[in-house]
Amino acid sequence: MSQSMTRPMSRTMPPHEQVVAERLLMEIQRHYQPDDILFGLPHAEGQRIEWRSASVSGLSSSSGMQNGCHLWLHHLQQSGTQGWARLNSSPLARIQQHGSALSPTIADGGVLLCALGNSNHCWGLLALFGTAARIRDWQQDASLQQQLRLSQQHYQQGMTAAASPTAAIDSEGHLPPLCTSEMKPSLARSPGVKAQEVKNQGEHSPSTSLLEQRLLGQSRHTHLLRQQVQQASQHALSVLLLGETGTGKEVVARLLHDLSPRKHAPFIAINCAAIPENLIESELFGFQKGAFSGASAPQAGLLAQAHGGTLFLDEIGDMPLTMQAKLLRVPESRRYRPLGCSQEQPSEFRLIAATHQPLDQQITERRFRVDLYHRLCQCQIQLTPLRERPDDLPPLSLHFIRQFSQQHHRLLPGLAPDLLSRLSGYGFPGNVRELKNLLEVACAHTEDGAIVQWHNLPPSWQQRLQTIQEHGDSYQHIRDLRLALRRFEAEVIRARLDFYQGNRGLAAASLGLPKRTLDHKCQKLELR
Repeated sequence: MSQSMTRPMSRTMPPHEQVVAERLLMEIQRHYQPDDILFGLPHAEGQRIEWRSASVSGLSSSSGMQNGCHLWLHHLQQSGTQGWARLNSSPLARIQQHGSALSPTIADGGVLLCALGNSNHCWGLLALFGTAARIRDWQQDASLQQQLRLSQQHYQQGMTAAASPTAAIDSEGHLPPLCTSEMKPSLARSPGVKAQEVKNQGEHSPSTSLLEQRLLGQSRHTHLLRQQVQQASQHALSVLLLGETGTGKEVVARLLHDLSPRKHAPFIAINCAAIPENLIESELFGFQKGAFSGASAPQAGLLAQAHGGTLFLDEIGDMPLTMQAKLLRVPESRRYRPLGCSQEQPSEFRLIAATHQPLDQQITERRFRVDLYHRLCQCQIQLTPLRERPDDLPPLSLHFIRQFSQQHHRLLPGLAPDLLSRLSGYGFPGNVRELKNLLEVACAHTEDGAIVQWHNLPPSWQQRLQTIQEHGDSYQHIRDLRLALRRFEAEVIRARLDFYQGNRGLAAASLGLPKRTLDHKCQKLELR
């Protein structure tokens, strides 16, 4: 961050402003870890603000001017901070970069603007970028307000020091540090601040940070998923993850492990669909020497390797029935018998399973054991398809572009708004994985320093999106017609029952069904 403060600007910072700004940026970066920070320098005449960032330089803004006055800057001086959950609704959406509009996807969600100074004088502005949830948290964070007040105190010290050599600036031109050790006592002395609030101020929960870093998005589905993962990580019950291909089931499984007390122990994953039926037993349970032809030495199975940690059985819905029967006792007893061994062996691990298959339908068709299902499903988490959470598309897109830029040492600022709009109309049957693959290809065809645009997509994707825009997606996201019809039928019946407050007789009559038929459907669809 200090490097960004040394970039030349037409508005020169006095030394005391430079010291305070650098110190404040370092502390905010360390304690709050925003996605990005812009630092603004208002010109004395009030006609312009120049911005500098760790990642984007040469920014300037002249928005919001009427009769030579920053209306929103004046509002900030009075209120101290102002947050926007979506960046494109904030004044910063009109920032100009080298004469062209800066992409509104520079941040994952929104921006919090903070005035540095008091109601009479504003010497700088901070713009903190983050998700909508973090913007709300920052607005309510008393420690951030205290940090801004401390920066004003240090600014005043610098002003005094500039006028008098006896003021409190050390020999190297540094001011006293802005740190949480200064903030917490002052918060504790402040009237009306509850003890629990004081305890939580000045720090961002490590688990919350990890959840927001791994589970990107600002939709209600993603907020709910974060809550479910946070709760499930604190117990040792078996977890069943359900969701379509590409929704991030393995990401959630690893997150459950990393947030749990087992995070320093092994995380062992096996794809049950990728291993041949005759090998999956030896892979899981291991074997003794001579257990079968070619077993020249004993080998520990994945159950043994997972001792103390987490065992992740991916695509459990594709496991053969014969193997399901052999696995049946493991979730309860945490004991297994290697091939060729007469003694059972213990292994203490957390079990997480995942599948994209409709297990309830497989149970009905006798392709999945109901007793194994109940042992796996002590805690169930459903992952929502990307098409049902369009609010997550912008932050996910920006994340994958940034990830590509870092891996390939490129500078790609973001995604063109018109391309984002076209992607929003696509169903993404491959979900987040399909989005990532598409953007990686588009980034590879984008020049360094340019935003990803429509013409950077492969021709096949351009044709596909153009067809969808003209004729709709034609239900291209549906991969299982029976499952789609079942879900649609369940949604219709559930909505009608809600409307009639659970009265099945009225609901059946409104749908043109006999009540007995509706009762049967409710039982079949597990509707109460």
